[in-house]
Amino acid sequence: MTTESVHTNPDGSQVTVTLGNGVRIGDGVTFGNDVTIGHFVTVGDDVTFGNYVMIGDFVTLGDGVTLGNDVTLGDYAMLGNYVSLAKDVTLGNYVTLGHYVRLAKGGWIGDYVTLGNGATLGIGVWLGKGVWLGSDATLGIGVWLGNDATLGDGVRLGNRVKLGNDVSSATA
Repeated sequence: MTTESVHTNPDGSQVTVTLGNGVRIGDGVTFGNDVTIGHFVTVGDDVTFGNYVMIGDFVTLGDGVTLGNDVTLGDYAMLGNYVSLAKDVTLGNYVTLGHYVRLAKGGWIGDYVTLGNGATLGIGVWLGKGVWLGSDATLGIGVWLGNDATLGDGVRLGNRVKLGNDVSSATA
């Protein structure tokens, strides 16, 4: 069962948020318009939601997370502290993002993906199911990684690189 709740943002503005059962919301959270949060979601302190954000069930958002407009998070997603997702980003189910991860606009992340701490993804990056990207890795604009690709810590890929399924590399 979901309920609509009127939330007062830290600046005093009021918005209506749709909340599932068992949602926990930290201090200093700011909501945009038309935010929907699934069941048993934990939202850390000082999280910012843009407009038209949809959060699946059993999601955890760390402190200081920023979600832009039109962001969708699948079930069981876990976002570390200070993660930033720009507008038009979609994360699949069971996605784990380490602390300080940055995703530019227009990204699509498949199910069962893990991004290490400090990973940075450019505009329009597409990651297939089961991708693992190490800490401090950087993917340029329009990078495409197929299913089950594994790239180690500190890897840097330029713009418009396309790697197929089952690729593994400690460095690139």
